[in-house]
Amino acid sequence: MTPFSSACFIIRARQHFPKCFCFCLVFLVTIYQTSGDVERVTETPLNIPPQPTVCPGDLFLSLLLLAEVLLLVMTWPLWTTIDRFPAVPLLTAVVNVPVSVDRTLTAILCLTTVIAGIGVWRKGRHRSPSADSIADSLFIRGCLGSALFCGLKLVILNQHRLQPWHWLFLLVIAQRLFVPPRQRQWPLRLTVAGIYIVAALSRLGSNVDQGMTREILHVMCRVGGLGDLLRNDEFVSTACLGMTLFELATGMVLMCPALWRPGVVMAVAIHVCLLLALGPWGLNHHSGVLIWNGFFILAVPVLFRVHSHDVSFTPADWSWRTKLAATFVLAFPLSGLAGLADNWPSWQLYSPRPEVVRIFVRQDTLSQLPDSVQAVAGLPGILDDWCPVRMDRWSLNATLAPIYPEDRFQLAIAEWLVQTLDSPERVKVTIDRPRIPWWWQRQNSEQMVGRRAVVTDESFFFNAVHVRTKELR
Repeated sequence: MTPFSSACFIIRARQHFPKCFCFCLVFLVTIYQTSGDVERVTETPLNIPPQPTVCPGDLFLSLLLLAEVLLLVMTWPLWTTIDRFPAVPLLTAVVNVPVSVDRTLTAILCLTTVIAGIGVWRKGRHRSPSADSIADSLFIRGCLGSALFCGLKLVILNQHRLQPWHWLFLLVIAQRLFVPPRQRQWPLRLTVAGIYIVAALSRLGSNVDQGMTREILHVMCRVGGLGDLLRNDEFVSTACLGMTLFELATGMVLMCPALWRPGVVMAVAIHVCLLLALGPWGLNHHSGVLIWNGFFILAVPVLFRVHSHDVSFTPADWSWRTKLAATFVLAFPLSGLAGLADNWPSWQLYSPRPEVVRIFVRQDTLSQLPDSVQAVAGLPGILDDWCPVRMDRWSLNATLAPIYPEDRFQLAIAEWLVQTLDSPERVKVTIDRPRIPWWWQRQNSEQMVGRRAVVTDESFFFNAVHVRTKELR
């Protein structure tokens, strides 16, 4: 096989592997649920000791570590390059750090994540099902601690890397190291349930029938042969509201141990629908979205499956560390609705609430921009010479990851574009923000042209001005 044919084979395998992986996840969760039913109804006449099974907490963590590695590979340019899309550090103190540090940290993150995943799997596999209450070995804790450190450092070097799946990875690892072993499943369950609750709350409002919810409804209706219903605006609004309330109910049900079984069914149904709507049969989103939803299809039944060895705890029995972790995983996402926490770390997924920053460049100035920016510039409107720059498409093309939906991050990109032009007044920026605390209401777009688009460090708590970048291609 020639080097060229080998490269083509690797590219084709990389394109199709996530889709096959999602199919395998659906198949595995079906087998997992079926095997559990068989164990409950089958009586064994012989006194044969049960085969060891992987503990729920260990299996959930192993699945999360596997998903983290897969998503790192699928978004590799985001972690190892700064010459395709400007990197906006979280702190200005690290703006001059060379890209070699990013690559070293990414390599260590991948290695320690893989080793920790194998170690956690083997720990749960070779012990009794109650091994979730046994502390991890010093070696496993060292690998998890190294992965947590590298993951946090990579986010400090570039806010763009604070993707929802990476934030969940950091959150779960921190809980694993901080919460006592016998109680660590409960904050995990609150974390997952909170994702559904806050994501649904962030979409409630007068515009609940807009954005991604509406697009998913359109795809599902067309797949089901109900496309004619989309002509009825009242049906579309009611259906979008029903979809949002169903997700909210899923999170609330998962908060109640007595209702875990229907809650698991509801959660799996949500992610199966998302796979159909966002996969190659529907909107054909990036493969990372498929891996994220495929992970939840398998992880939610694992985490919320009732076992005989589960220890019943009430909040009064929790240690102070468990109470602190549980409070954080619930309060921090809710604070995002008030504009305190960032949108993705507060689980505002597929939500119309986040700030919208739009960049426009005059048509006669496009030639001064890098080729990668020119490729995502649209045509001006009628009787207008302002060309929109699609930062979301630029991000997907350059990093294989969606753009970070924070105004400070996107304004830093706009600041960089202003500085690259000979005439800064030929750039226009508009910002559409939610009205806090009524996040479902929008403030009027604020227009800023030229040097007035430049923000200062005092405008935001974290960096919104400086970028780390080489000459863009």
